[in-house]
Amino acid sequence: MNSKNKIKENENFSSGFYDWAIFLINFYQRINKRLGLDFESFIILQVVVSYDVYLINKNKKLSLESLSFEFEKSSNAEFLNDPKLTVTSISSSLNMPRETVKRKVLLLQNKNFVTINPNKTIQMGENYTKIFPDFASGTTLDLARLIQRWDRKDIVRKFLDLKI
Repeated sequence: MNSKNKIKENENFSSGFYDWAIFLINFYQRINKRLGLDFESFIILQVVVSYDVYLINKNKKLSLESLSFEFEKSSNAEFLNDPKLTVTSISSSLNMPRETVKRKVLLLQNKNFVTINPNKTIQMGENYTKIFPDFASGTTLDLARLIQRWDRKDIVRKFLDLKI
């Protein structure tokens, strides 16, 4: 039986899907309440953050505490070495209209979650480094709860058994 059929015939699908939906709703509520952001703005912020993490991971893997420290250094730097993120590159990576990205990047800049450099490149802002440890810990715990629920329902094993 192929993987798509296994998914369609999984008797626990609705239960696992409900758990997933609750995880997403809680995640969105935390983004909105804790950061004061809509989901699109948060995803744009994650593109900026993931760029920094990608550059950091090229050299080393870090703990949450060490990653937070690296973020602080990065946000305090005048410019990152060879920054590449722009409104256009973010727009392209997310397949989102350039004007939407520009408007949301300006909102993120007003909240000091990102900085727009004179050369129009975008880097992480100081306020993101302040909320990152708590927000990342909360998200990790929520994800752990989701996986544990799925594990009790034998959904994790079924995921791992899928031939992708």
